[in-house]
Amino acid sequence: GAVIIPLDYDLVGTPGMIESNVVEVKKDGLVGFYSIEGKQLIAPEYDWIIPYDENDTYALVKRDTTYGWLTKSYVYNAGFPSKDAEHYIKNYEFLPRQFTLSNDEQSMAEIPTDQYIGYGILMPPTYWTITGIFDEIMPGFTKGENMYTGYREYITADHAFIQTVANNISALITTIKERYLEGREEFYEHNQLTFVNARGETLTTDNLYSTGGVVFTKLDNTLLQAKIIENNGGSEEFDMPENGEEWNLPIYKYYRLDNDLSIQPLTSNRRFIQTEFTKLDSSYLMGEFTFYNAETQQNDTRTFLSNMTLTEMRDEILASYGYIFKDEEIARQYSYRDWYKPHYENYADFADQLTDIDRHNLAFLERIIGSLDTPPS
Repeated sequence: GAVIIPLDYDLVGTPGMIESNVVEVKKDGLVGFYSIEGKQLIAPEYDWIIPYDENDTYALVKRDTTYGWLTKSYVYNAGFPSKDAEHYIKNYEFLPRQFTLSNDEQSMAEIPTDQYIGYGILMPPTYWTITGIFDEIMPGFTKGENMYTGYREYITADHAFIQTVANNISALITTIKERYLEGREEFYEHNQLTFVNARGETLTTDNLYSTGGVVFTKLDNTLLQAKIIENNGGSEEFDMPENGEEWNLPIYKYYRLDNDLSIQPLTSNRRFIQTEFTKLDSSYLMGEFTFYNAETQQNDTRTFLSNMTLTEMRDEILASYGYIFKDEEIARQYSYRDWYKPHYENYADFADQLTDIDRHNLAFLERIIGSLDTPPS
């Protein structure tokens, strides 16, 4: 019945996530520490606090753009206590490696009502949430035998790598695996992408919906391309392809680089998003693609995209301008897409509206699969 942490804070973290006897508190976006006995150890004055045990160092801290460190008696000092500490921060070595969130590993919070018995909630440390790896509040873990309220059994996180992708911008990749109870799949796994600047500030985060390798290409001063190469036989989108259709197509994502060194994910209605943001060349059509061969009734491979896929690429560009397809099956497929607004019966009616990229890509694909009036070979 004793108050350990008063109701003076916007968020109280999960006990034991940082140290066994420490609880993180947050007020007005700044964090501090309480002991489990109810003593304020560090006032909420920092953007983040990362425990770091080295000589007399207790923790590394950041306030605005300034790094500092706290002694074991919680005295603040500017800068880093050592080169190793600076390397630890600037190379993101504090991010979790093979870390598990589950009722067996952490002390879950629980809403004290019958409705939410067994529904566990976690509040991870701020230095994990600011990089987008975890949410500030993570509900839905199952506790004990009450499986009907919680739906997550556990989440694992493994920080994979950091890579410089543009001037003063780096990308962090973390693999997240979630185990859901009674789900369609036993596990859901994806890579979480976080862009940070040279000051260690998070610019944006993005779910790559895949665990494949990532290749970054700076196409120009304003556009960054991420190519995700599937390593598990394809994402859910391609789990049941048609005969002859590739099921391990690369996934492309694009990000706009602004003059203020910010970075923004670009969205598209297109499945083949690369056709909207870059001019295609043969590198976008070549690779090692897996498909089901109905004749042999086995999986097979090819090194160039099928005409089926290339035709879908072209049709999607045309559909984005409202082209009315004469093929009833194609017209039916696009009728289910909210963004498709059929308007033009002839290509010439909207040719003057094409972007330079779309005009190039239509001409490029036409040289391979033929014009609209020519059935693909």
